[in-house]
Order: sequence, then structure tokens, then C-alpha cells
Amino acid sequence: MNLILSTCGTSILTSNLNGNDDFRKLLVRRANAKNDGDIPISERGLIREHIENRKRNFVEYDNEDAKRGSAELNGILAFYDGRTLKENQKDTHYLLTTDTWLGEETAKIVKLWLEKRGFTDIRVQ
Repeated sequence: MNLILSTCGTSILTSNLNGNDDFRKLLVRRANAKNDGDIPISERGLIREHIENRKRNFVEYDNEDAKRGSAELNGILAFYDGRTLKENQKDTHYLLTTDTWLGEETAKIVKLWLEKRGFTDIRVQ
């Protein structure tokens, strides 16, 4: 068994926006918000919708797509290089978030992705 410590930023939310630079700028501008209440309502709805879309879609990504779409999962998958995830499902994962709303939401998506692959000991800190 392994203990894997991964930092979580916002890469899942900011990657693969298909040229939507305005939305990327919005996410960067709001990246330090401690909670969603710190974001104007008009922007909050757009960001929440984006987070929900990522939760729904990202968990279906295969390993290669996950590596491309997430710095967090790229690091985790690099650790498992050449080993199947199924063989390592008893590993413990600590996901260290920034002290921001978007960092916490990113960690939740990483957690969902890992759970979908059979990992059960995942702690968001």
C-alpha cells in the first residue's frame, strides 16, 4: 500500500476550454475566492455550471485524457506508471487543496475520478 499526497489547484477547471479565453480569465480572476459567496452572482452561476459539467464529464475520462486535463491526475498517474490502478486500489490518497472554493471543487472532482476507479481511501484536506 502507498500513501499518495497530491496538491490540488484549478487545472481541471481551466484546462480544455476550447479557446474560451474570457472564461479562463474569469476563473483566474476568481481563483482566490474563499467560497462561492465571494463571487458576484452573475459569475457564480457560470462557474457553478462549469464545475457541474466537469464533475459529470471528467469522471468518464480515461487515463490519457485525465493526464491531459488535470495536473493533479497527471501526477497521480505518473506515480502509477506501468501499474494498473486496480492493483493499487488500497492506496490512501490525500488531496491537499488550496484554501479556496475552486481548489476544493477541483479536489472533489479528482476524488470522484479516483472513486470511479475503485479507490476508497481518499481524503480531501
